[in-house]
Amino acid sequence: MERDVRLLGIIPVGNMGGELLLEAMNGIHDAFSAAMQYQDDAVFFQCAQVVDRPMNIPKTAYNSEKGLHSIEPFFGLSREVKEIIDRTLVQQGRRKLYKSLVLTDVPLYSNVFNISVYGEADVNGSHAVVSTGLLKRGARQTTLKERTIKECVHELGHTMGLRHCSTSTCVMSLSSDLYDVDGKSRHFCPACAGALSFDAVW
Repeated sequence: MERDVRLLGIIPVGNMGGELLLEAMNGIHDAFSAAMQYQDDAVFFQCAQVVDRPMNIPKTAYNSEKGLHSIEPFFGLSREVKEIIDRTLVQQGRRKLYKSLVLTDVPLYSNVFNISVYGEADVNGSHAVVSTGLLKRGARQTTLKERTIKECVHELGHTMGLRHCSTSTCVMSLSSDLYDVDGKSRHFCPACAGALSFDAVW
């Protein structure tokens, strides 16, 4: 029986790369792989950088009044890259990217909520964006790595149909501040792991 393999495509943007990017991808892979023990029909995940080098920050993103970058242009970039990658994969007879995650280092704000955010996702969609900009506050490298993994898994969880969880240690719990981020794990609680939804990728 052929394995159901889903590719999580990572798009680094700005000053994002090196060890942090590699460890984030490994952490994302491990979190979703661990969740499969709660699924009847387990899928297998691959997590890979899908561009050769970190991309430039979208020119339209910066808001000088707020001193922050709007998250919307990063979603636009994610859609553009995924469309290009998907065309190539289909031509090769392969599946499209399952999900696309932009990972950047500049502080972001949400136009929808008009607040600074760690990240945002299209719920039940294909795209997510996470920034380390606010996650860096008071963080050593190990703490930044853990925070980044948690937020990436959280936002990708939203793309797979999950809402916020009331279990404080679940990666899907709402993070209003860094205290909340540090207090939860990088893993899904059993209920959320079992509720992950895997849509078609063709």
